[in-house]
Amino acid sequence: METPIRATGRELLSNDRVNQTDLCLATGLPPWKISRLFKRLELLGFIKAEEEPRFTRGRPRKLCKLTPSGIEYFTGLLRERTMRTVPRALPLPWSAQRRAGEGDGS
Repeated sequence: METPIRATGRELLSNDRVNQTDLCLATGLPPWKISRLFKRLELLGFIKAEEEPRFTRGRPRKLCKLTPSGIEYFTGLLRERTMRTVPRALPLPWSAQRRAGEGDGS
């Protein structure tokens, strides 16, 4: 299962600008958690939030765009996950080596 921060990173990397609703749908987190996450990522300098121009009544939506340091962070985070999920070749147990004729000592 993918963690919310990785899902957020994947969503931010795949789209130029992302709003809170898109991230709620992608991660399954409630809007208030995404709002807090936006604030933290903005304080860390990973995203830049801007308000969408709005010509009707109501609060404008916040659109988030990754900064160069955010691209570097999330790319590394997602690359780290793929490196961990690649299966490594494990050595055969001693009994399997012996059956294969590899571990007979001659």
